[in-house]
Amino acid sequence: MAVDATRSGRRVVPAERLVKLPDAIEFDVAASLMLKGLTAQFLLTSCYPVKAGDTVLVHAAAGGVGLLLGQWLRSIGAIAIGTVGSSDKTSIALANGYSHIIDNSRADFDLQARELAPKGCDVVYDSVGKDTWRGSLKVLKPRGMFVNFGQSSGAITDLKMADLASGGSLYASRPTLFDYIRSREELRLRADDLFARLAAGAICAHIGRRMPLAEAAEAHRALASRRTIGSTVLLVT
Repeated sequence: MAVDATRSGRRVVPAERLVKLPDAIEFDVAASLMLKGLTAQFLLTSCYPVKAGDTVLVHAAAGGVGLLLGQWLRSIGAIAIGTVGSSDKTSIALANGYSHIIDNSRADFDLQARELAPKGCDVVYDSVGKDTWRGSLKVLKPRGMFVNFGQSSGAITDLKMADLASGGSLYASRPTLFDYIRSREELRLRADDLFARLAAGAICAHIGRRMPLAEAAEAHRALASRRTIGSTVLLVT
């Protein structure tokens, strides 16, 4: 979710936290893209550097970050498998870079993922958390990477080190964006990479819904229940 602040007046913000917005990028696009886009950038380039030919599983593939991850993965030649919470999200995920989509509402995603990738996935990007982490570990190849960067279904509280060992010497990470943009220089470099990929057409923002700020509560309910597709932008009027 993002807020379009084009009409909300002026604010005092620390200069080191600002990035220059290219003229070609509209404010609502930037509002929908900055948090999600920078998240996709550090996940794919730094948390686990994905390369061409890697097999990657992404949960919530039709969400704001999920759609960007699919586009980005396609642009670098990775094989992207996505999961969605309902069948109506399948087509948009496929149109945004995913080679295969698994509908979580019909069957266990780990069994389907293993059929699609018998040797296992190199990395799983999991923003769902509690409901998916066990299956996420099952689809990884030995020494694969489990990246949990969200918890839409609840926090993971019972993952043990032994789970990583029994899964094939797996790795696990619980990263947050702000640890990857701590310095002014790192923020600038990641933002420049994001804007360059946007300008080149490798990725594009998908704004699924624009809502007035007065409906923020409903927007949060839709987000929590996984009824959203792409980004939801709150408009300040």
